[in-house]
Amino acid sequence: MPNRITLYTLKAAHRTLGQSLLRYLSFAEPYVGPGDTRLIDVLEAALADQQRSMDAIVASIASLGGGAPISEFPARHTDVHDLEVGYGLRRAATDERRVAADIEQLRTELAFAPRADALLAKAAREAERRADSILLALESPPAPAKA
Repeated sequence: MPNRITLYTLKAAHRTLGQSLLRYLSFAEPYVGPGDTRLIDVLEAALADQQRSMDAIVASIASLGGGAPISEFPARHTDVHDLEVGYGLRRAATDERRVAADIEQLRTELAFAPRADALLAKAAREAERRADSILLALESPPAPAKA
């Protein structure tokens, strides 16, 4: 029984990450205006970081004998389709804070899944860090063009 609870918890965390706005933006191809190309690098770095979190969760699920979780397309974010990349990233930073809170809520509600606790705590911290990194990158001025 404890493995089932742990598997459920890990799959719920994976689903939360997989349905994030960051994940949606990887499909939506936001508008990139002149001088905003560096923001695509910010988006790609955040997505790669999120993918590492998701991969760690999948590895933990597999180690417990669970099948690979399936993430549905994050359709709840279709309202940001074709919007400017900076705006999408600002919204993604806010959404990453929601992701972190949702994962923390899973930890609280399912405290009897200790095998998942450390991994979920790490995933929540990483989501918060991604939000901070995105906001910092948005506040930083673009690098001057090389002559």
